[in-house]
Amino acid sequence: MPRIAVICGTGMSAFSTTLESISTSMSILVDSKWGSVPVSLVNHELGQIFVLDRHHSNEEARTPPHEIEHRANIHAAKSFSPDLILSVNSVGTMIEDLPPGMIGVASDVLDLATRPWTFHDEDAIHADRTSIFDKKASEICSLALSKTQE
Repeated sequence: MPRIAVICGTGMSAFSTTLESISTSMSILVDSKWGSVPVSLVNHELGQIFVLDRHHSNEEARTPPHEIEHRANIHAAKSFSPDLILSVNSVGTMIEDLPPGMIGVASDVLDLATRPWTFHDEDAIHADRTSIFDKKASEICSLALSKTQE
């Protein structure tokens, strides 16, 4: 049975609730040296889905984007040993064929981060970013989107 971790943001706050309506779920708190991360575990007949809201929403507040501790989120997602980690991000685009409301599949990223993004604070460790996305998973997503978005 596949295990998929989904990291999502403000645009998908109802995602885990929607999944819970068709499956069983439970809330889990994952501890890391960068902080605790709430995760919803959804058990579906086709597999397990671990839903992680990168903003750690609760009824009172959401963590603003510049305060998110991404290392804690990645640690939490990876701790479930998923077959795939899928990150859903809401961003703008200048592509006319991709207007607001449409979904795209990234093939590359431009990282302008100024905060630490490494898990290796004591020693430099090379991470190959030549092909950072799972090609098969990207093709599956692209095929599904082409059927629903033309």
